Amino acid sequence: MFSVRRRERIGGPGQFVHGVGGAQSGLDGLLAKSKETQINHNNRTWRVGTYPARRNPEQTMNGTVPQKIGRILTDLVLHPQYIPRCLNHNVINGKTPLDLEIPWFSYAAIDFLKTFLKPGMTVCEYGSGGSTLFFAKQVRSVFSIEDNPKWYELVTTRLKQKSVGNVTLKLCPFDFKNPIGFENSEYLHAMPDERFDVIVVDGSEEWKQVRPVCFQKAEARVKPGGIIVVDDSWRYPGLREHNEAKRVKVFQSVGPCRPGVTSTDIFFY
Repeated sequence: MFSVRRRERIGGPGQFVHGVGGAQSGLDGLLAKSKETQINHNNRTWRVGTYPARRNPEQTMNGTVPQKIGRILTDLVLHPQYIPRCLNHNVINGKTPLDLEIPWFSYAAIDFLKTFLKPGMTVCEYGSGGSTLFFAKQVRSVFSIEDNPKWYELVTTRLKQKSVGNVTLKLCPFDFKNPIGFENSEYLHAMPDERFDVIVVDGSEEWKQVRPVCFQKAEARVKPGGIIVVDDSWRYPGLREHNEAKRVKVFQSVGPCRPGVTSTDIFFY
C-alpha cells in the first residue's frame, strides 16, 4: 500500500528555497513564510522547508519565456553559488551533460548527491548519459538501462574513452511514442533482481507518463537506507503523495544544459 509522506523543498547547503510560481506570484512565493528546520548530513547543514501541495505543479516549470527567465534570475539571486556553473554550462560552452559528466538534474540535487554517495554503493538508473559517468566515479558499480541505440553508442564510446570499468550499460529499445505494453517491456524489467543503494528514474518519455511505472519497480529494489531519484519531478506530483519512502525531499533550482528552473525529487527509504 502507498502511504502519504511529508514533502520538503531544499536548495543548497545553508540555503532555503521557497516555492517558485509564475511571474506575477514568483517573488511572493519565494519570500513566503514557511516552517523551517535544519538537518545535518556529512557535517553540512541543510535548511529545510515544508510546504503544502501545489494545485498545479506544472506552473512551476512551464510558462512564457519572460516567466521562465524571471524564475531563473530569482533562483540565481537566492542561490548565487549556482551562477558560475549556470553560465559555464548553459551559456559559454554549449556542451551536453554527457560532455560535462554530470547528471541532467537540478544543481541542488547534484550537490546533495555528492555528499550522499559512498565508494561501496551500487546504482541502477533508467536512462544513461552524464549521470552514468558521474556515478561511476563515486560508487562501486552502476547498472544503466538505455532505450535509444544511438545514445547507447555515444555513452558506450565515452565510457571506453574514459576507461570506465564499473558500468554495465544495457540496451533495451522501446517505442515510447507508442507505449502500449510498457508494463511488460524488457526496458521496465531490465533491472537486475537485487537491491541498490541508489536508483534513478529518468530516461525517455513521450506523451504517456511511464516514469511512475518505473518508480514502482524501483521501490521494490531499493535498499533500506537507500534513495530513489526522480528527475523532472514537477511532472509527477502524485509520487510525492503516494510512496513507501520515509521522507521525500524536493531539490529545486537551475541545472546544467537546461533553460529554466527544475526540480529533482529524492525519496529516502
